[in-house]
Amino acid sequence: MYGQRLSRIDKGAGDFVTAVDVEAEEAILGVIRAARPDDAVLGEEGGQQGAADAVRHWLVGPLCGTALFSRSYDEVTGSSL
Repeated sequence: MYGQRLSRIDKGAGDFVTAVDVEAEEAILGVIRAARPDDAVLGEEGGQQGAADAVRHWLVGPLCGTALFSRSYDEVTGSSL
């Protein structure tokens, strides 16, 4: 998808998401769920998933720099805490 024109889904207040954001978050969640199925996750795109009283909670922001990525700039990263 990199280098291709990406459609944007408006999230409000000047923020938006692309299909790449959603797919990247799904890939990250797949890895977390496979290794730690009882953990809870708060995803930037998918919201809260898993038990609120889980021992471990993950915060997932799939792409830092969506605006740059959607314009085919190289300066993007991913993060999981």
